[in-house]
Amino acid sequence: YHHHHHHHHHRHRRLLMGNAAAGSGFPYHIEEVDPTYDNRVFQLREGKRKEDGEKVSIFTVEKKDCSPALLAAAQNFHRRLKTIRHPHILRYIDGVELETSIHVVTEHVRPFEHPRRRSPEDIEAVALGLFQVTSAIAFLNTDHKMVHANICPSSLFITDAGEWKLGGFHLLHPHGRITEIVRDSYTILPERYRSPEVKEKRWGTLQTMPVWTMDAWSLGCLIYDIFHDNFNSTEQLTQCSNIPKPLLPVYKRLLSSTSRLNPKKVLPNKFFKNFLVKSICFLDNLALKTDQEKATFFQHFSGKVTTLPPALVRHRILPQLLQALSYGAGMGSAFAAILTVVIKLGETLSDQEYEKLVVPAVVKLFACNERQVRVHLLRHLHEYASHIPPGVVEKNILPHVATGFTDANAVLRELTLKSLIHLAPKLSNAVMDTTVLKHLTKMQADSEPGIRTNTIYCIAKVCSTFGEANRRKILFRGFLKGLRDPFGPARLASLASLQACVSHFTADDIAKRILPSATPLAVDASEPVRNACIKMLGVMCKSLQKASAERAKALAESKENSAGPGKIKSIGGNGYGAASSSSSSSSAGGAANRYGGAVLSTMSSWASAGITAVATYAAKTSSSDTSSTTTTATKNSTARNATNAAASSSVHSTAVASNRGATKKVTNSGRGDAGRSAAAVGASKAEKSGWDDGDLDLDLFDDGNDDEKDGGIPIEALSLGGKKKKNTAKKSKRRNQGRQTKKQITNDNPWGMNADSGGGNGAMDLSKMINNDITGDRGGDSLDDMLSSLNTSQLNEKKAQPTGGGWGESGTGNLDDLLGNNSNDAGGIGESVLLGNETGAAQGETGGGGGGDEDWNSFMQEALDS
Repeated sequence: YHHHHHHHHHRHRRLLMGNAAAGSGFPYHIEEVDPTYDNRVFQLREGKRKEDGEKVSIFTVEKKDCSPALLAAAQNFHRRLKTIRHPHILRYIDGVELETSIHVVTEHVRPFEHPRRRSPEDIEAVALGLFQVTSAIAFLNTDHKMVHANICPSSLFITDAGEWKLGGFHLLHPHGRITEIVRDSYTILPERYRSPEVKEKRWGTLQTMPVWTMDAWSLGCLIYDIFHDNFNSTEQLTQCSNIPKPLLPVYKRLLSSTSRLNPKKVLPNKFFKNFLVKSICFLDNLALKTDQEKATFFQHFSGKVTTLPPALVRHRILPQLLQALSYGAGMGSAFAAILTVVIKLGETLSDQEYEKLVVPAVVKLFACNERQVRVHLLRHLHEYASHIPPGVVEKNILPHVATGFTDANAVLRELTLKSLIHLAPKLSNAVMDTTVLKHLTKMQADSEPGIRTNTIYCIAKVCSTFGEANRRKILFRGFLKGLRDPFGPARLASLASLQACVSHFTADDIAKRILPSATPLAVDASEPVRNACIKMLGVMCKSLQKASAERAKALAESKENSAGPGKIKSIGGNGYGAASSSSSSSSAGGAANRYGGAVLSTMSSWASAGITAVATYAAKTSSSDTSSTTTTATKNSTARNATNAAASSSVHSTAVASNRGATKKVTNSGRGDAGRSAAAVGASKAEKSGWDDGDLDLDLFDDGNDDEKDGGIPIEALSLGGKKKKNTAKKSKRRNQGRQTKKQITNDNPWGMNADSGGGNGAMDLSKMINNDITGDRGGDSLDDMLSSLNTSQLNEKKAQPTGGGWGESGTGNLDDLLGNNSNDAGGIGESVLLGNETGAAQGETGGGGGGDEDWNSFMQEALDS
């Protein structure tokens, strides 16, 4: 408590400035009077700070309207308010005393109004208000040895948050020295609030009684007033039927004629032990709590926060939590819990408020380079990304997020990749085509097979945010690279993505580039990949049929329209024509839906479905006898294959027939050469060498040995750009290592490579996947059930150690953490499954084949030019 003498010279200088200060020099606009404020000294006016328009309250008094005694009380109010600070005392901002008037500026408040008591929530709010006012009185009496002497409703104010604040310092004085002001102006306090001593003017007695004598009595009257409707005389105080039971004993002791209760002793009362009061007290003392206390509190709090008064949440709780978040890792384990609460509260704000309050805090957190903070921000991104303005995402958030693409920690890389799905809609084509594409390309060569797979899904999910000029090229590059990935689920992802994005391609793209690269996967070693490929071929063929029909129709129309035979224009002669125009038109979108070209929003269901089903199945059955499981699975899958084959189109059965001889070899061989798709692309060159499917020695695609002596084609014929294939020996060595690894992993280990060969769950029906309606062979649980029952401890024991330096060496080995996050991520496949599902060989060769990127680029260029 600072004594007021320090301010004398300051006030004196202001006095000399005269009236002009209230006009031009005063940094606040003084607005209209609040008619509900009933006080004999000040008027309460609305005000605004000129600088930023912030709302304030201004207490003004014209000296000419005041008696000398009341003027002295007004000056006392100004001086005392300026020097006393407490969370529940009206906050002083500024003030000026001029020759003719006094202006005191405080936080924005409204006069106290009689509170509602209808519902339990109303009573909780009353308890909070009463608790706050009582703590302010206790603070003045016990900590400062000051007597307020003016406790009554006109000294109370309500903030924008709905909290109660104590003001009305007109009669405030130090204990033991009753000042002139009190003797002259004690009538400012309404009569029904005056203690017996004041009514009888026993000033001498009061100086020797405890400091709280006057204020305790008035507090008792205030409690009566709050719980009864028309309090107007002291006689009513004995009829206290409405006062809550727990408060009754303290109420009576506050109004005792001899030894009154110290207001400080009212605070521990049971009446105040409700969720609202406890929460506010906890938040007020957040800095003093341990990590464990914080974590426990916020877990409980996040469930109930929406039941709290909205004004309190918006103006008080949210700003406090945002402040807490700004300490980042200083909040320890509570950080994630606080973030969850803030996101939940953000939902209740208008866009404008969100931008003003939450966005700056989020931007600040992204700038923080603590890994833990970033992980939490990304995990929850899908909950708040939609509220952040595009400009902010591009300028303040993307640059920070992008650092995660190159982080050593695989969990963070994975989360960064998934975050793109939510950020992309806010980014411009230019940024997507440059910065983002550069990172995606890097991620497709990641050492983690799971991340490579998710990158493919990510490209598919954000495809519409790439610029139209580059979109087809970007999709080709990404998906065709994925078709050659040694990791089964990545190939599956590419097939699913090609199918989903079918509406972005022209008929030429499909016929000349996509199909030649994709068809080899119809005889892939992995059953889910084969099924996905066959499914995709069906969709692509329908798309081609439609394009062909449209072309014929266009040709017919042009014949009707042309005046004579000489004038027919060559429509569609260049191979694009009608087809290309239709692919960009809106009708193509509809067609894509009809023909099962899955809508992009369904990509996430494949992400969690196609890939996870196999491994989940393995986890489920790992406790039972593995060999018998496998047999059943094989039976089932055979049965289903038969059905699929019967149902599929003639195109597909022909393909199967011609490849039947080859299938056995492919299945027995290990991973298969990543260059397999290269073979398909090179087929046109191969024709010239004069061999057909029948002579094709499939060994060619498995080992890197020169197969000329087997009657195959020279390897040169396969390379995309006509250059010699590089590093063949090295590659075959790496592949053979991969194959050995595969042999080492026995059947006991459901998470080893064998899982890839199908577990009976592989043949997913894509149309079902689109509807998120996956059922495995075992009694048809939905995928969500399968995921939720995945037993993590089993997973940890059973997981084969990756020989290729996979997970676990990158800095976080905690699979439980990964799994916890994963069941229904909006992003791609769950990390867990990818981790367990493949080892060794999966790390071996990343997208090799095809003679390196230069060849690939030149091939793409040729292809597009043609």
